Amino acid sequence: MDADKIPLRALVVEDVEDDVLLLLHELRRSGYLPVHTRVDCPDVLSELLVNEEWDIVFCDFTMPKMNGLQALEIVRRHNPDVPFIFVSGTIGEDTAVEAMRAGAQDYIIKGNLKRLAPAVQRELEEAINRRERRKAEKRLRFLIHYDRLTRLPNRLLFLNRLEQSLQHARQLGQSLAVAHIDLDRFKKVNDSLGYEAGNLLLIETAGRLGRCTGVDSVVARLAADEFAILIPDSGDETAVTARIQNLLATLEEPFDIHGCTMHINASIGVALFPQDAEQAELLLRNADIATYRAKDEGGNRCLFYAQHMAVQLEERLALERDMRQALEKQEFTLHYQPQVELRSGKITGVEALVRWRRPQGLVSPDCFIPLAEETGLIVPLGEWVLRRACAQAKRWQQAGLPELSMAVNVSARQFHEGNILELVMNALTETGLEPRLLEIEVTESSMMRDLETALLTLRKLQAIGVKVSLDDFGTGYSSLSYLKYFKVDSLKIDRAFIKDIPDDQDDAAITGAVIAMCKKLSMKVIAEGIETREQYDFLRREGCDFVQGYYLSRPMPAEQLEPMLHRWLGSPHTDGDRHHQSTSDRTNTAGHL
Repeated sequence: MDADKIPLRALVVEDVEDDVLLLLHELRRSGYLPVHTRVDCPDVLSELLVNEEWDIVFCDFTMPKMNGLQALEIVRRHNPDVPFIFVSGTIGEDTAVEAMRAGAQDYIIKGNLKRLAPAVQRELEEAINRRERRKAEKRLRFLIHYDRLTRLPNRLLFLNRLEQSLQHARQLGQSLAVAHIDLDRFKKVNDSLGYEAGNLLLIETAGRLGRCTGVDSVVARLAADEFAILIPDSGDETAVTARIQNLLATLEEPFDIHGCTMHINASIGVALFPQDAEQAELLLRNADIATYRAKDEGGNRCLFYAQHMAVQLEERLALERDMRQALEKQEFTLHYQPQVELRSGKITGVEALVRWRRPQGLVSPDCFIPLAEETGLIVPLGEWVLRRACAQAKRWQQAGLPELSMAVNVSARQFHEGNILELVMNALTETGLEPRLLEIEVTESSMMRDLETALLTLRKLQAIGVKVSLDDFGTGYSSLSYLKYFKVDSLKIDRAFIKDIPDDQDDAAITGAVIAMCKKLSMKVIAEGIETREQYDFLRREGCDFVQGYYLSRPMPAEQLEPMLHRWLGSPHTDGDRHHQSTSDRTNTAGHL
């Protein structure tokens, strides 16, 4: 008989043994096989929570050595996920409500244990869900701040630590150094030995950097083969040079990768606080400039930043000058990428993406969008994109195409400095586009710059009927608690979490959890970067609302996209058999506006 029962490790906080026996009898009668420990004092309760694992906690409310709320606080401090059920004859309705708010799952009246079994079953199932959600959130937080491969801090976390160190250095009048490290000819490793060998080399490099720097230093991976080291209280240039030379010597030692001996060199640029820069981003940028010069001189060396190294910025300034004239010369154009509703298989909207075609050739968005953001040119450029996109959406509508929502990216600077509400209203008025057909995409970072103002702007946009989408979810702050404040209409899962699904179980779990969370919050979910049938099918099974990516269509000019829109009119493609783009046709679309 007992073999059919469900094992249950129960911690019973109770001072009356007879009440424990009644509780255990009801559990056995209901199909459980409880193994229990009774406790009635705080110290022993804490010790049991630290040293043992429990499936559930039952607790009386009134006891000589502690009350139920005290016991609940101790349990929640040690284990926030274990189900906690009050079983008491003295708990009143008001107290029960207070207990539930404090973290209890339920309360059962002694002498009437009919609700005990269903409550236990329900809460054990909920506990599993809570643990899975907490695991996914922890993984998500890790991915936001740490490099997945080397487990080092990423650029976001490095800059945060650097800013903290700068504040400390200013207060104490200390110096500080930032070293930017670029592995020389790393691409050849990938090309000759494959990406797995390249990844192993990066992991081993990260380990060496960590071992040869001080415990007070911060080592980060910024990009594929780029690392950074923060050296607080660094002393003068001579002291920093000694530490960097030791680092170079460590990297010059041979690596053993899959039985193959490999030698690598590194180019290192160093920027010093306060003489080279006083702000975190600028300090890191100047170190990067010095690295670029070190590589230009042949690599395998360390150079300290100097003002004359900024010659390369002339190219950047030339690009900026050209960009200021590009709007007048009509060198900018819009490409549109369809968004498909998974339930119906129909195109329901498009995303507008800006492209710059100079006489010399196409300029990558990754090049000119960050520059436009830095210089403020993003504001007039963004206004042009908004007006052009709204006008195109209206033209398609007048041409007899079904109503399509038009998604337009709004940058952080544009959102906070460009009077976006007035621009949106003017664009809608001038083009005659209905507000409900416009979707403004904002990023988490743009929201967090001034949260209160951003929320007010979002509410005003939504009040006039414009939809708001949270773009690039998972790549910025990504605190799940902020979503309840944002109250956006849809959330866009970043391609970084899509590219390896369904094979990567972590990405699949996180994506599924985000979709489920959005359902609970009544948000639509858009997944971008869909490149395979497997990704498409996975997202459809998980209940994602909309998708976009090369599997469906690459971004293209309006005149090229229009025939496709006509073909799709009234023709759902729920089987995934659609006009998708081959890998060889793909172009870089990482940069948005």
